[in-house]
Amino acid sequence: MCRLCLLWLALLAPPLAGAAPDAQQVSDSQREAQERRKELQQRIRTVQQELELRESERKEAADALRQSEQALSESTRRLHELAAQERQQQAELARLESEVAAVQQDLAQRREILAQQLHEQYVNELSPWSIWLSGGDPQDNGRNLAYLDYVAQARAQTVRGLDAEVSRLEALQAAQRAGSERLAALNQDAEAQRRQREVQQRERAAVLARLEDRIRAQRVEASRLSRDDERLGQLVDDLGKQLEAARRAAEVRRQAELRRQEELRQARAKAEAERQARLAAARAAAQQAAAEKAAADRAAAARVREQERERVLAARDATSQGGPVSSLRQVEGPRLGAPESTPAPTELARQEPVETVDVSPVEPPASAPVEVSVAQAPPTSPAPRVSVVPGGQGQAGLSNGLRTGLKAPLTGQVLARYGTQKPDGGAWRGQLIAAPEGTPVRVIESGTVVYANWLRGFGNIIIVDHGKDYLSVYAHNQSLLKQVGDAVARQEAIALAGATGGQVDSGLYFEVRHRGTPVDPARFMAR
Repeated sequence: MCRLCLLWLALLAPPLAGAAPDAQQVSDSQREAQERRKELQQRIRTVQQELELRESERKEAADALRQSEQALSESTRRLHELAAQERQQQAELARLESEVAAVQQDLAQRREILAQQLHEQYVNELSPWSIWLSGGDPQDNGRNLAYLDYVAQARAQTVRGLDAEVSRLEALQAAQRAGSERLAALNQDAEAQRRQREVQQRERAAVLARLEDRIRAQRVEASRLSRDDERLGQLVDDLGKQLEAARRAAEVRRQAELRRQEELRQARAKAEAERQARLAAARAAAQQAAAEKAAADRAAAARVREQERERVLAARDATSQGGPVSSLRQVEGPRLGAPESTPAPTELARQEPVETVDVSPVEPPASAPVEVSVAQAPPTSPAPRVSVVPGGQGQAGLSNGLRTGLKAPLTGQVLARYGTQKPDGGAWRGQLIAAPEGTPVRVIESGTVVYANWLRGFGNIIIVDHGKDYLSVYAHNQSLLKQVGDAVARQEAIALAGATGGQVDSGLYFEVRHRGTPVDPARFMAR
């Protein structure tokens, strides 16, 4: 949908110069694809509405399936507990039998010793009365009496030991009988649980039979619609590529136009620079001519002053030689009247015209380029870069919660792998492993059970926390052997594989999540 929105925005944008025919053709195809996509989405919504109409019935069937599978899980768990208690009781009975045999052997030995003592006393005819009546040495009689007393104490101790062993034997035999009775009761309970489990399995099979056809039809319809949507999405992608190609061609033409305008601008700037250079040269020539004219005027004025000085000197020489005064007057007359007849140098400069140079701006030639204002396009921001971390990196972080080289939860054919497409759309977020019903599911690493219950779509599911935000998920189990809060060791059996949660075939759905995000379980499994 995001790609679709972007294509709509692209279609609404003003077409570039020179790209109108191609863009219009692509836009028409795009609109046609959009209409087809809307029709398909309407069909999908219709199917969803039909599914919602049957949601109540499906919910009841799912609830019945949930109750059946939960009861089946509880029965299976109870059977496992009874089997464990039966094994424990059998071991206890074996121990009691061994202990009874040992007590019986000890009792037989004690009886034999007592019988031997009684036999020796009878054969030797030893008794306190016979010793006192024998008339023997009193010291010998005392020793014999002491010996008889010792023998009597030993015999009494033997008798007490026999009594204790007999009592112990009776207690062991009573415990053995009680254990046998408990074992028989456990067997009866287990048989009842097995019968109940068979009934629950039949009930579950009936529920699955009711749901199987509906689920299969829905999967087929969803798969067909998904394929149609995928094909149409491919068409939209192709049209988007065509539109992008048209945009790139228009951008190439725009860049060429910008380069042409830039060349025109540079040519105009060059012509303007040449014109300014010519104007500067003309101004420099005019200034130089004016300077040369001023220098010539100053030289002419100097020559006039020099000629005047020479005339004055000549007149003085004539006076000193006694010439008539009229001669002096004639000589001085021109000097005294010089201001009237000979203009001053500055007046000469003002009176004589100076050649002027036209420094008016020179119009550019007709062939000079005309400057065209070109709006610079805003810089295109670079596309964001996405860093892709290879799977091999980040191995150090795995040791915090999960490590590599772990054993799989069970051995079986992997029917679906992480990232592959589901038949009804979407991608697998874990692994689907085929396994017969009742196959032990073993936890991949030690941890604590944080969830153990029935969940819609997953059946009997158990989730184990391994620390450092790592969780492992085991779904579709026939039975859950652990409860919330149980600590589990690596490769300990936590469930039995099954087909709960609406599955048809028995197996295990297995996920690994880090900080709530599914990751590929194969990263942690041994090759």
